[in-house]
Amino acid sequence: MPLPPPRFARCLVVVALVCAACGGEDPADSKRAPVDWQAQGLAAPVCAAGPTLQGIDVSHYQGSIDWAQVAAAGIAFAYTKATEGTGYQDPTFAANWSGMQAHGIRRGAYHFFHPSIDGTQQADYFLALVGALGAGDLPPMLDWETSDGVSGATATANARAFIDEIAARTGKQTIIYNSPGVWPGYGASGFGGDPLWVAEYYNCGCDTGVCPSPTASWSNWVAWQYSSSGNVPGVSGNVDRDLFNGDLAALDAFAGGSGGACTNPNAIGHPVGGGGAIDGPCGSSPPAITPPTACGVIASGHGLGAGAALHSCDGRFQLAMQTDGNLVVYAHGNALFDTHTNGNGGAVLAMQGDGNLVMYAASGCAIWSSDTAGHAGATLALQDDGNLVVYDASGHALWSSGTGPVGAKVAQCGRMQVGAGLVRGDSVSACGGCFSLQMQSDGNLVLYENGAGAQWSSRTAGTAAYTASMQSDGNLVIYSDTGCPLWQTNTGGHAGATLAVQDDGNLVVYDGSIALWSSGSVSCAGGCTCTSPTATSAASTGTSGAAGTSGAAGTTGTSGAAGTTGTSGAASTTGAAGTGSASTAGGSTAGSSATSSSGAEMGSTTSSGGKAPSQGGGCGCNSGGGGLLDGLALLGVLGWGLRRRPLRQ
Repeated sequence: MPLPPPRFARCLVVVALVCAACGGEDPADSKRAPVDWQAQGLAAPVCAAGPTLQGIDVSHYQGSIDWAQVAAAGIAFAYTKATEGTGYQDPTFAANWSGMQAHGIRRGAYHFFHPSIDGTQQADYFLALVGALGAGDLPPMLDWETSDGVSGATATANARAFIDEIAARTGKQTIIYNSPGVWPGYGASGFGGDPLWVAEYYNCGCDTGVCPSPTASWSNWVAWQYSSSGNVPGVSGNVDRDLFNGDLAALDAFAGGSGGACTNPNAIGHPVGGGGAIDGPCGSSPPAITPPTACGVIASGHGLGAGAALHSCDGRFQLAMQTDGNLVVYAHGNALFDTHTNGNGGAVLAMQGDGNLVMYAASGCAIWSSDTAGHAGATLALQDDGNLVVYDASGHALWSSGTGPVGAKVAQCGRMQVGAGLVRGDSVSACGGCFSLQMQSDGNLVLYENGAGAQWSSRTAGTAAYTASMQSDGNLVIYSDTGCPLWQTNTGGHAGATLAVQDDGNLVVYDGSIALWSSGSVSCAGGCTCTSPTATSAASTGTSGAAGTSGAAGTTGTSGAAGTTGTSGAASTTGAAGTGSASTAGGSTAGSSATSSSGAEMGSTTSSGGKAPSQGGGCGCNSGGGGLLDGLALLGVLGWGLRRRPLRQ
């Protein structure tokens, strides 16, 4: 690839000096006059103050990447393209995102920015694909390579809107990627305080002894893309090479925490006001409370009295202002979040006119708040996705409990579509009604045959599993209540795949009509009479501790909750429905598994899961395409779309 136009005389001088050391000096370049940096809108070259780390940035242009080889080559960090504008998603994002994490590479995602499109909408589109960013995930990168022909003021406003929305929803800053050769032409201003990723290429094969030049807006750089034609094991063809200005500790600090940390990937809404216990002002008595008038919403000036509750409109979630003074979010009786304010009997909750969500003790003293004052007209929403969010009048999240989204409620029998999820207490049944897949309160995902007990499970009982999510990348993942992936079907990279709960007793993840994974729990050859399921736990194999990408965006709020409705809210519910035992109604599980592998799963072998002995015959089999997946051949899918453009031609 040629160097990115335009090239300044400064670049020619530096390249000439560097290439002279490589044996490629151009006599004409060596005679050029000194460059007036300020006149060209450039700062003088800035070298790293200490150690640096090697990285790469990729998109679908690189095709399938072997991240194990990339990690073994010493690459410490990598960025992968996620989205562009508001209408393009990179088809390799899911595979790259999970692959980087699985091999210990600090990961980041970038968005190709269009200055002509509303910045908030672009940020929301980006986060809808990328999902929540954990403590170890690097800040998003705004890939700014075009002016779209708009004014500098418009470009500046839309970029700032993008950056502000990312900060509000994730708590992370945004790193701006640009080239000193083209940035001055955009007419943008006011970004000198944001982190800079400078793109300036020296491709003569001698990449040491030179330093990049920020534009005059910046005095330093965080990352430097020094080559567009690098080579790294595990990547076919050329790849962009990058340096991070610092050591591994600095990189983790830039990410906002340890690379190994887990945060709730299902959370949305950043707690701008951190929320928590306060030693607040005291009145003679609590304020008078006006009850909510609609499901799922507490408007400004309304609240919950002691013992009152608010339900989400889909009925799955409840916000209870308990008589013991604890405010708790429940899903089917399982506590997901609480304020740890038990021991304050008679407390009430008020959504104040100043935008602050405040709990007052019976004495009239404020004991807890969302710390969101200064946003008049704000409202509290208990959403159908399980998240409790304070929104300002313009719809921006100010604070959240970090308990959602857990995925939309399953809307049809026998199928979990992309974006659907099972929170503890949820279930989905086969269309024939003989089989039910249940996310138990003990953390176990169990398939029951009515009248015959448990047929298969994820073996995650006792793990405080929080939700089972059918992700946009095609992976079915069970997450703990702290956001760590506990089990998965290992079917990531198949966007749009769905889970089928079949009438033959098999669980199958399908990409269209192609089976990617199955539980191997086919149990019927004829009809049966369906009766109530036996509430017990089962055991099977799966892939433990594997990572998956998330479905939405944001951060966790206050973690943990407790007990059952009316209890005082000790941290973390461990299980009520089911003991986590490996035995079933029909006896011990067989423990055997059938395996299958496919090229589309990058050679991984998925287990069908242990199958418990069946009792009482089986349900009538009236759906095909399930069973074991021996020798299944999957077709590759060509990904078409835009690629990262002007700087890499």
